[in-house]
Amino acid sequence: MEHSYMDFFIEHYIKLGFDKIFILKSDNIEYKCPNEYEKQVYIHKVPNLGDKLLRSCEHLVLRDYEYDWILSVDTDEILLLNKKYNNNIKKYIEEKTKINPDINAFYFRWGMVEKYDITDTNTLPYILNNYKIFTNSHIKSMVKKSSVKSISNCHYVTLKSYHIYFENKILTANKANKHKINECTFEDEILIHIHTRSIHNLIIKALCTRLHGKGVSSGSKLKELINMFDINNSKNILDEFKKHVGSKAILPYVHSNDPCSHFNLDKFLIPDYKYNVIHNKKEEAIISKLLQDNNINETKYYQFVNELNKIIKNEKRFMK
Repeated sequence: MEHSYMDFFIEHYIKLGFDKIFILKSDNIEYKCPNEYEKQVYIHKVPNLGDKLLRSCEHLVLRDYEYDWILSVDTDEILLLNKKYNNNIKKYIEEKTKINPDINAFYFRWGMVEKYDITDTNTLPYILNNYKIFTNSHIKSMVKKSSVKSISNCHYVTLKSYHIYFENKILTANKANKHKINECTFEDEILIHIHTRSIHNLIIKALCTRLHGKGVSSGSKLKELINMFDINNSKNILDEFKKHVGSKAILPYVHSNDPCSHFNLDKFLIPDYKYNVIHNKKEEAIISKLLQDNNINETKYYQFVNELNKIIKNEKRFMK
């Protein structure tokens, strides 16, 4: 259900200097890669195996392609580099390995964005300038292909030996989270994790996710909440929404407890993009199909999310 966001994702990482993009696609929605990038993008149809997916598909990215480094990220994770690296991942690697040639992995820390609303404007500069970024202790990894033993974890990779560069230190063992904030945090790099991209996206994820604890808590109750929505009796709809959707609606409030004071957008180069982070029409088409499949009234749905949107914006919890 990610094809509303893939055009931007592909454009961003190609502009960042990556030579090839491998997309593991587990839904049945047809996706056409932008023509200008199709020679660099390889889409593999795979079963949705949750946390076991990477291990089952590692042969697809470890076969004998001509590249040296692998970055494993989701389509809602956008890596930004300090201006001194000219928005070029190769220059970043070159500069860091000049300091220590033994480096065979990099950790990139999440900077959380909760775009818990619906907007017409969905460019990356708009999001970075209008939404708060929250600190987080989780990381994702970029690893040297020749050092890989197995890819069995979405956050880190099992290596033959460990020389992991992370915020001006070398680590000798994997650690997915609980990394303390320090003076180097978000100085040279940040992995912007747009954990929630819109109310639509939140509902799509909740209804379609089959992983334990990540799907909708009560589909029947959510359906009833929307289908019976009354604009004149909407006082508690945010609380009811969070209760029936579950973790996808609750986690943004957990993530937003620690506003980031370590990130200075002026230090990062944001290039011009052809594509938006969110393709509104594609996202709305997915929602329309999901509403139909779940017998949710579309008119009531938009009344509901528009009212929810007003409440979220008035909270001013996620926006600057």
